[in-house]
Amino acid sequence: MKNKHLLFILLLFIFTRTTAQCPPDGIIFRNQADINSFQTNYPNCSEIIGVGVEGDDIVNLNGLNNLVSIEQNLVITQNSLLTDLSGLNNLTYIGGNLAITNNSSLTNLSGLDNLGYLGGSLLVLENYSLQTLTQFKTLDSIGGELWFSYNTSLASLSGLDSLSNIGEKFILEGSGHLANLSGLEGLQTIGLFVSIMDNDSLVNLSGLENLTSINGNLGISHNDMLTSLHGIENINPESIGDIWIQNNPSLTTCDIQNICDYLSNPNGVHVENNASGCNSQEEIEEACLVSVPNSTNNPQLTFYPNPAKDEIFISTETGYAMSEILLYNQLGQKVLRKSGITREIDLTNFKPGLYILEFVTNELKIRRKLIIE
Repeated sequence: MKNKHLLFILLLFIFTRTTAQCPPDGIIFRNQADINSFQTNYPNCSEIIGVGVEGDDIVNLNGLNNLVSIEQNLVITQNSLLTDLSGLNNLTYIGGNLAITNNSSLTNLSGLDNLGYLGGSLLVLENYSLQTLTQFKTLDSIGGELWFSYNTSLASLSGLDSLSNIGEKFILEGSGHLANLSGLEGLQTIGLFVSIMDNDSLVNLSGLENLTSINGNLGISHNDMLTSLHGIENINPESIGDIWIQNNPSLTTCDIQNICDYLSNPNGVHVENNASGCNSQEEIEEACLVSVPNSTNNPQLTFYPNPAKDEIFISTETGYAMSEILLYNQLGQKVLRKSGITREIDLTNFKPGLYILEFVTNELKIRRKLIIE
């Protein structure tokens, strides 16, 4: 009995020492002295509930280099003298959000190089001196949002190259020096929506070529220098909710293939106050029709006559299996569908104008212009 009692006291002592290694409710550092004394006060603290850093005299985070894991949130805000995040180099896990906001002297995010898991959002907001990120070597997924807002000196998104999935939103706004989205080449899926707005130097969206799904709305607005939507052409149109393409005064090229496909069966379209060619849904649809290549010399498939009046005849090479033929009018509306092998199409019920024929095989789709007189 005495031995059991002694064992209970020993286990209680070990448990108390273990839980006392870190502040039980997390900690907020309000000055440099707090950071400098952290390892003295909590010498074995490596896994902590949450951390806040907010102090006018904080110049470095070196006293936090024992931290490996934060169960909930890490918030670094309103530290006017902090220039980087060195001292967090051993941090590999954040279960909640990482918020870096209103740090006026912060020029880069060095110190987060080994972060491999972020369960919540990465919020980088209003750090006006921030020029570069860091090399997030092992961060391939973000559970919540990726939100960059009014980091007006940010010149590149390089460092996020390993990122393939964003669980919720991608928001980029107020970046005054970004010319493109280079650095996001690994990104493939976004779980909620995309908003790209108020980026004064953004010329195109290159860097997003591997993005295939956004599962929500696509918003592109108030980007004064943006000339083209090239870069997002591989987003599956079926994953797009509404599109908002507004107030981009230099934007002339919107007739990329997936936007053209989206407009043939849209959810919601809000297009206005862009340059000619992208200034309305009708302008984009017209550009989509004009931009479809004729390529009538393809030896696998031909049709004649073109222009046509009452009917057209279709010829294919032997062994070239065609599953259906679709016809679209100038508004991108599907006005005819023929299944199986079809050798001729009656056009007597269609008004004169420009149409698009789409030939669907088991391997590819071929689009051709057709003029009905």
